[in-house]
Amino acid sequence: MDYSEIIEKLKALKNPKNIEGMARFGIRPKTEVYGIPIPELRKIAKIIGKNHELALKLWDSKIHEARILAGYIEEPEKITEKQFEKWVKDFDSWDVVDQVCSAV
Repeated sequence: MDYSEIIEKLKALKNPKNIEGMARFGIRPKTEVYGIPIPELRKIAKIIGKNHELALKLWDSKIHEARILAGYIEEPEKITEKQFEKWVKDFDSWDVVDQVCSAV
């Protein structure tokens, strides 16, 4: 899967009802949100596999779920201090922090 295929897949899985539910749990990111459940994102990550360059692109998409996916597919040994600082500054929701930190 390349970047554009992943973004199209995420858009196809968009669920406005889940977005409302996320807000009730304090998940109100400043990025675009699609309301895709974590198990669904993990399935996609498994299909993609580890991919540092793709993780960087997904993070820069400013899509909430793409950022979680970026954490799942990132190759920890390739993370630079500059990249990590950038990602930390971009954290805007506790669920992204939880998922990215547990993945990398």
